[in-house]
Amino acid sequence: MTGLIRPMATPAPVAVIRHRRARPGPWLTALGLALALTGCGARWPLPVMLFLGMGMSDESLSPELLQDIRTGFDELERGYRKVNSSTRIRLNLYREDQIIGAIRERTWAGLAPDLLLVNADTAHNLLREGLIDPFPATRRQEESFDPDELRRLRARQGGLVGLPLFVQTQLACYNRDRITRAPETVNELLEVSAAGRPIGLPTKLFNIFWSAGSHGAIPGINRAGDGQEPSRAEQAAITRWLAWLQNANEQQRVLFYDNQEAAESQLVKGNLDWIPCRSNRIPALAKAMGARFAVAPLPGGEAGEQPSPINRLRVLALGRNSSRAGRERALAFSRFAINPMTQRSLTLGSMTILPANQRVRVPVLSSAVLTAMVVANEQGRNTNEMLSALSSGDQRIPALQATLNQLVFGELSPPIASDKVITILRRRP
Repeated sequence: MTGLIRPMATPAPVAVIRHRRARPGPWLTALGLALALTGCGARWPLPVMLFLGMGMSDESLSPELLQDIRTGFDELERGYRKVNSSTRIRLNLYREDQIIGAIRERTWAGLAPDLLLVNADTAHNLLREGLIDPFPATRRQEESFDPDELRRLRARQGGLVGLPLFVQTQLACYNRDRITRAPETVNELLEVSAAGRPIGLPTKLFNIFWSAGSHGAIPGINRAGDGQEPSRAEQAAITRWLAWLQNANEQQRVLFYDNQEAAESQLVKGNLDWIPCRSNRIPALAKAMGARFAVAPLPGGEAGEQPSPINRLRVLALGRNSSRAGRERALAFSRFAINPMTQRSLTLGSMTILPANQRVRVPVLSSAVLTAMVVANEQGRNTNEMLSALSSGDQRIPALQATLNQLVFGELSPPIASDKVITILRRRP
């Protein structure tokens, strides 16, 4: 995979994935059946290209993951071409934090992709910048998705910022040789640390936010995000959450980290025994750790409170430079991609994502990993209201992050930090 990642001095694609001939994978039969259900026909007699741009987070830019993407899209393209035989897919990869600048330049040059596969908040920002069109989902298509997730994707001018494709969940990854049973509560997690097992916790707000739900802080955070004053009980829950974070930092074997890749490296080396992780990192960690590797849902609260992981909803968004035929191809491919049979095949083929289509039944009894991912997906619904109000470009996020940093390192007391968090959230963006 050497040479796939080019320097980002200019907002060019991270990589261009070109497709090679290979034997069909074991799940292509299901993809072929899915095609029969989409109603797509071979309407383009001449060879045509569908340009698809994918945003990638920093921790995802590894040769192993790029190879997995190449393999997955090879099979997806071959399945799609069973009916649309004249269509080829060209996949460009971009860093998610640089994709707006890249797509802006390509749009000005008339070279924007027909489709983009990005995080939901990135799609909102792209639409706000006028770089994508709202997705004209039909009522039948919308009925396939969770209503709360659709509210996150609703565009002010109508339609959706993108069509939901799949979900990447946040989980706990741990060393089963050192921790025989995954901690089920946040207090158990600190007890594991006190017993001599090093624990890693992220400092980034969106990666540590799961612990807010475990302390019952979500209602108060949502109320503050609506511009209202939380009740005394709700403010007390926010303070308990922040006190737990500060207390965790005072534990000898709890290490806070800013870089997810570094934390994963320490888990592989045995210097950490438990970290929060993303489902898309499971194959690489499992390969590196072998039988030592295990996953579980993130721990909840002592009174049964559920954690609040921020799972990544990935969506298909429509570029602005498509011809009429190109737009038609983009919509046809989107119909194919959200078909239940296609979604199930993608899930089982990768074991790192969950289908966005809620009509798809995930065979959880066949896999402990899928079981943990399904639980994490349900827990993540706790954050939908907050995410609807707080996109990645919201200026409140840096202020919240600064407050969290000051708290963790002892510069703010939990009560004062709680007041600051509420004040920041109540500001209108």
